Amino acid sequence: MAKAQTTPVFALVEDIDTATRIVEELQAIGVPDEKVEIMTALPVDHAILGRPRIREHMAWLTPIAAVSGFLFAVLVVFGTVALYPVRVGGHAYFAIPPKIVIMYEFTMLGIILGTFFAGTYWQSGLRPFRKKLPYDPEISDGCIGFLISVEGAMREQVMKILRDWGAQIKEVEWRAL
Repeated sequence: MAKAQTTPVFALVEDIDTATRIVEELQAIGVPDEKVEIMTALPVDHAILGRPRIREHMAWLTPIAAVSGFLFAVLVVFGTVALYPVRVGGHAYFAIPPKIVIMYEFTMLGIILGTFFAGTYWQSGLRPFRKKLPYDPEISDGCIGFLISVEGAMREQVMKILRDWGAQIKEVEWRAL
């Protein structure tokens, strides 16, 4: 029995209309959406290519980062006074108005750091543990790349669809992005 070829199919197309038609035909023959990776130099809305909506994590990560920054601010502001009580000019130990500014700044710092790390490294896929994808310089020049991971008879159907639409089928060359 021959072993099924497991190397994914890597192909390039010139325009968005062709890419849309290819995605439609791939869905028609039953290729799961998670088996198709589409690479473009410019952001393309998921609805244009008929792809499922990407889950956004920023809507719940930003409030968590804000609460974390605020709790850290409360810890720093009131913890410092509790650990090192110094009475200055007869003022109260826990005077709230001067501490509001510091608490605001730490809350904003929490939001900024949380959204930067979550947005840049997690949501955008720049984290170091992301899977490697093949790359072709033509993608940066405006082509749209397809990486389709299917086996057996479905692989032959995918190759036929790509050839019918005039896609350039490339040899997979793995590079770290």
